Amino acid sequence: IFETTVTQVGQAFGVSRCILFSYIKKPTRRLPVVAEYAEPKYMPVTGMIVPIKKAMPWMQVMDREQAVAVANVYANPLFQDLEPLFQEIELKSLLMIRTSYQDKPNGLLVLHQCDRFRQWSSHDIRVVESIAAQVGIALAQASLLETEKRQHKLLDQQNTQLRQEIYERKQAEEHLQLFFAQSLDGFFFMMLDEPVQWDETVDKAQVLDYVFAHQRFTKVNSAILEQYGAQREQFLGLTPNDLFVHNRTYGKSLWQQLFDAGRLHVETDGRKLDQSPIWIEGDYICLYDALGRI
Repeated sequence: IFETTVTQVGQAFGVSRCILFSYIKKPTRRLPVVAEYAEPKYMPVTGMIVPIKKAMPWMQVMDREQAVAVANVYANPLFQDLEPLFQEIELKSLLMIRTSYQDKPNGLLVLHQCDRFRQWSSHDIRVVESIAAQVGIALAQASLLETEKRQHKLLDQQNTQLRQEIYERKQAEEHLQLFFAQSLDGFFFMMLDEPVQWDETVDKAQVLDYVFAHQRFTKVNSAILEQYGAQREQFLGLTPNDLFVHNRTYGKSLWQQLFDAGRLHVETDGRKLDQSPIWIEGDYICLYDALGRI
């Protein structure tokens, strides 16, 4: 669309070049070329790099609504630093107007006359200002479309990543479930009703009282049920208070060691559900939330 626009405008005005720039304000002001029409005998300017200090005349146009018509670029002190560039591209006269959308500049439309010095008529200026208004809308729509494309691409990437993570999580859960079910060692998970903070800012005795009343068995395998002589429905939901009826002080000392270290390998004096003694050698690991709470 923009290539067609600059070609038609360039041919309609009989100019040597017609160039459309996009105006990018952040992180630094710059004017990359979007599309260019150039007569065959004149070199295109697309790809040429103009230092930002020398590009200030173009930047000044971005701050005004009216077109800037220059009949002789060498007689205008504003372009003094650009004379070597103008000689290289054989520029003699130019007409430039910013494009905008909702009063915000978003581009620059520039016409070059290279074969002669040209006095731009009021009609030329009115027409190019009218064209610039339409081009500004088109640039805004193109920018919006590009933003939507990037957002869709990012969303697709995120969805793909999410699907992969879900797949990997399911695979891990299946492997864990298989290991959990077939292991000859007893395995279990216990969960608290609410996470607890465990550091020097809390009353650890009170925290342990809460834990012993609100930490429950949520998942167990057959091996641990056999060790404790229990049915699954009997065991799920039990708390440390239930397991250490015989000696809760001893049980809390074990929990404190676990919470202090984060993991614990220990042999404990426990009781089956019928209160017969059982010695258990076990490894215990704390799980933490994003805030570091157990």
